[in-house]
Amino acid sequence: MKKTIVLLLCAMCAGVIGAALAEDIGILQAEKHATYEVGGTTLAALHATLPQLAKADAEEAMARVNAAIRTYVLTEGGYDDACEYALADYLYAPEKFAQTDYGLKAAVQAEILDGGALLAVRYDFVFYAGGPHPWDTVAAQHFDLSTGMPVTLEALAPDPAALRERVEEETLRWIEGSGFEAFGDARELVGEWPLKNALLTGEGLLVFYNEGEIGPVSAGAAEILIPYDRLTGLLR
Repeated sequence: MKKTIVLLLCAMCAGVIGAALAEDIGILQAEKHATYEVGGTTLAALHATLPQLAKADAEEAMARVNAAIRTYVLTEGGYDDACEYALADYLYAPEKFAQTDYGLKAAVQAEILDGGALLAVRYDFVFYAGGPHPWDTVAAQHFDLSTGMPVTLEALAPDPAALRERVEEETLRWIEGSGFEAFGDARELVGEWPLKNALLTGEGLLVFYNEGEIGPVSAGAAEILIPYDRLTGLLR
């Protein structure tokens, strides 16, 4: 059976996100749409809004960042998996396929930090794979704007182990004060938190725990902001 993927990258909109300009870098909003089709039938769809950077004297670095953001949406959001679920149900469970949605919605936001040296990117994914409810996840990336290359939190931390320990302490503090008993048995899971699940912001380090990572899925996701005054000496 012939499989067709139709992909369209819309032109950048004219609006600038807020007043997000630093060192004459502009962040513009773009849209990306894709459909997965078999025999003329659309099985799954991708809808994404994402930032695209522009700077007159750093075109190569900006192009590298823009390409990396687009690639991350396609590879990490689960769109290929949604297409596989859609195809399986289309072929073997047509009644289920007719009643459910398949695909990915992605909203991507970017913030320029450190006087224009660093870009922090947040990805909010809503994954549809034929189940009764979509699956929401959050992820983050950071980029060195002088080169356009990704930067890990490990590279920004003089002692990654000490940073992880502080995050664990702050998470346990949040669990104790949250009032959600569902997180009460999650203490042993906090140590498995990956440093990639955190975003530098203007106010502090925003730590993400997606659904099911430190509690039952019914408890939902958790976002914990750790102010920079609690991270003194732990970030460059």
